[in-house]
Amino acid sequence: MSSAAPQPPVASQHPIERRHHDDVVIDNYEWLREKENPKVVAHLEAENAFTDACTDHLEGLRGKLFDEIKGRVKETDLSVPVREGDW
Repeated sequence: MSSAAPQPPVASQHPIERRHHDDVVIDNYEWLREKENPKVVAHLEAENAFTDACTDHLEGLRGKLFDEIKGRVKETDLSVPVREGDW
């Protein structure tokens, strides 16, 4: 018996109207910018769970790729670049 493919979460639409130089812009997903909103957090958690479910079978490959990339990158304690004059 095969299980049904997971369904992605669908963000609800809450139209917010903004005006810029006499142009009206309607953004149905503006509410997703509210980082502290429990509904936004719940939606993002649902999206993460969906992604995990869809890519679960790639876990071994992810680890292999990470190890390969890490093996090719020279790890140092260098500081970040800073401006020096015009450079």
